[in-house]
Amino acid sequence: MQKLGKSFLIALGAVLALAAIGVLAINLYVQSAGTQARIQRELSTALHVPVRMTGTTLTPWGGLKITGVTVPQPDPAHPGSFFEASSFAAFFQWTPLLRHRLVVTQVSVNDPKVAWYQNANGKWELPTDEERKTPEPTASAKPPGAPREKSEPLEVLIDHLRVNRGAFVFLDQHGARVAAFSEVQVDSPKLGAGGTQGRASSSKAALRDTIFFENVRTPFSFAAGDLSLNGLEAGLAGGTLHGDLKIRTTEKHSPFTADVRFDGVNLDTLLAEAGGVPGRATGTLAGWLDLYGESGKPETLSGSGRLTLAGGRLQHEFFQLLGQALQIDELAMLNLKQAQLDYRVGDGAVWIDALSLLSTNLQLQAHGTVRLPDGKLQLDARLMVNGRISRQLPAFIDANFQPGSEPDQRFIDFAIGGTAGKPQTNLMERILGRKIEKEMGSLFQNIFKPKKKKPKNESPAPSASPSAAASAPPSTSE
Repeated sequence: MQKLGKSFLIALGAVLALAAIGVLAINLYVQSAGTQARIQRELSTALHVPVRMTGTTLTPWGGLKITGVTVPQPDPAHPGSFFEASSFAAFFQWTPLLRHRLVVTQVSVNDPKVAWYQNANGKWELPTDEERKTPEPTASAKPPGAPREKSEPLEVLIDHLRVNRGAFVFLDQHGARVAAFSEVQVDSPKLGAGGTQGRASSSKAALRDTIFFENVRTPFSFAAGDLSLNGLEAGLAGGTLHGDLKIRTTEKHSPFTADVRFDGVNLDTLLAEAGGVPGRATGTLAGWLDLYGESGKPETLSGSGRLTLAGGRLQHEFFQLLGQALQIDELAMLNLKQAQLDYRVGDGAVWIDALSLLSTNLQLQAHGTVRLPDGKLQLDARLMVNGRISRQLPAFIDANFQPGSEPDQRFIDFAIGGTAGKPQTNLMERILGRKIEKEMGSLFQNIFKPKKKKPKNESPAPSASPSAAASAPPSTSE
């Protein structure tokens, strides 16, 4: 019995030794320069980009691990790498290795960073493996009678791809950020020469560093340079966004189509994140937008959309001044019962078909154009007031209002110019009349213009000269 147990232990030790030797042999094979070059070449073929790596290791419990993975930028003018990751971890089947086939059941890409620039033609193209286009050097001549080395290519098949904690940045050809995504997770169960598809998520995303999203989730597919995001969901300024997006990355200026719906968006938060002044416009936005065109070319944009604002409040310097001058508090802070904007995009402009702002006693309507990309305004507007407001107005101002379609309604037409950032209007002139507009306008400016502080180091005014004092009339006291 002791002999049998001893024999079993010897056999077990031999098997473990053979397994260790096998693992060591496979590791030496995988870590050899020739095999690493083949893995690098096959990964480049599978991923459609020129992959570079610094090392590989292989263990039965950890699978194949590739470290120092990078993809160079196709344009040397752009700094850094197109892609870099701390490691690839690949889990594979062992038996196909005996037939020089590496069948990868899952690849995990950890902490990848992607910086994708548009090229000079306005395209987002994947880097091409220029080295694979050049012919491989011929083998050096061997002395006669030397044995011929057998070298079978290692076939690599990849099934499942996971991306963990990724960071993706899309930049235009001048280096400006078009879109950025952080904490990206990607799960792609299908990866092949024809492309890939799966699901992706990002904790935070930004467009032009102006509009910011949270908890972005979407199915995706990428094939032949076409990226499709169908069923996109995201958080936007406290609200939600749903939609579809398609981008043709390999065509000039990357044509795109977008169809989005949004609801519950906090207008104040949205404008503040875009660089606006908090508190100037509040309320909850909802609406939709269908848009198509070319990235970075406003003159190519076309589409239509609608915005509605619930619980809105608008505050603007001009209306504050006008409200204080005319003693109409409602103009100083517009509490809106209803607000809606219907618009179209085309020919390098946003066409305002109908803008309507309705409060308890006032209604503002406008239509016209907003030019792109400078934001130049050309709007025809109408301010309508009910009888309550009309009766508060001085007679010479009320005379400039016209009878409205309703019995207890009066209106005045005016124009809005300037830019979206600094609008200008002739409403003051239309309300006050051309004769007194200049005088009243300057009066309003003087009344509400902030006073200049007296400099601290200003010397006191010089005292009157003796001659002036002598000529001054004597003071009298009661």
